[in-house]
Amino acid sequence: NVPVTGAQVLMRQWFTVRQGITDGNGNFSIGSVRGKAKYVLQWERYNYSIRNGSFFQAETQGPNVKQQAWYPTITGGDDKYHALIHQAAHDYYYGHRFGLISPPMNNQVYSFGRQSQIKIAARETAPWGVPSSYSHIRSDLTFGLSAQIHIKAWGRDSDEVYGTTIHELSHALHSVLDRGSYDNIVRDSFLSTDSQVRNRNRRLLETWPTAVEILLTLDRYKTKFNKPSYSIYQNATNNNYRNNYQTKTISSDNSYTPIGYDM
Repeated sequence: NVPVTGAQVLMRQWFTVRQGITDGNGNFSIGSVRGKAKYVLQWERYNYSIRNGSFFQAETQGPNVKQQAWYPTITGGDDKYHALIHQAAHDYYYGHRFGLISPPMNNQVYSFGRQSQIKIAARETAPWGVPSSYSHIRSDLTFGLSAQIHIKAWGRDSDEVYGTTIHELSHALHSVLDRGSYDNIVRDSFLSTDSQVRNRNRRLLETWPTAVEILLTLDRYKTKFNKPSYSIYQNATNNNYRNNYQTKTISSDNSYTPIGYDM
């Protein structure tokens, strides 16, 4: 078990809510209330909100107690899934990100307009075989209500859930750097009738977020946890075969090249 950093803890009592944020050791403190109150870990910060599925706010319910501390240990299931997604988002938004700008920030004005809070859907199934994804169009069509990011890494190793979240947030960051260019890359990646154009754009679309995914995941699991032998998963279908993507070639994977991480 490792500390969950930056998590929002609420103490609810009727219309009164107290709030605290966990520190680097996973500890938090909250203002006092009279009588009994219910602890809740709400997987949300100002810039992002994690959804349990597509629509409902992800929460970890705590005890309803009077003048008692709460020492939760998250061991699995939905709570662990949400905690890992939160940790990746928190590290990217509020932690060390090697000089990268932040992923899309709530209420920030970009060239295309004002950005709303990023919604991250923690999905336990992958409908129609569609993998994890990012699309600002989902949010645009629903006035910011629908999740822009869908994470579909249920049941996978912790580092893969973490890395997948970093990857999709990197797509979101790419989209706010230059929305018009990003939309053109996405369109040509999927809709061009020229296979070479599709492949070139897909490599550009996927290489950069994969480079960031490798960088931040190695920083957490290799550097922060002092695991010098750690190396990132190679793919989602065989978790026992791990490599930092460096053995993957263009001939074996048209959607990725290691040049991003090499640079």
